[in-house]
Amino acid sequence: MLFRRFENLIDVFKPSPDVAPPAGMLRFYAHYLKQVWPLMTAVLVVGFFAVCLQPRICV
Repeated sequence: MLFRRFENLIDVFKPSPDVAPPAGMLRFYAHYLKQVWPLMTAVLVVGFFAVCLQPRICV
């Protein structure tokens, strides 16, 4: 019950299209991260600011 909100952010049982993933590393990542890009962006931004709050790293 505590983590239900986080568990429902990503639909892990969403049917995927039956197409081959595109060639190239960036296109491959974009193909598979299409559903979760807002969540991944939020994680990266929060992580960046968490690191910058530590006094000796971002001087």
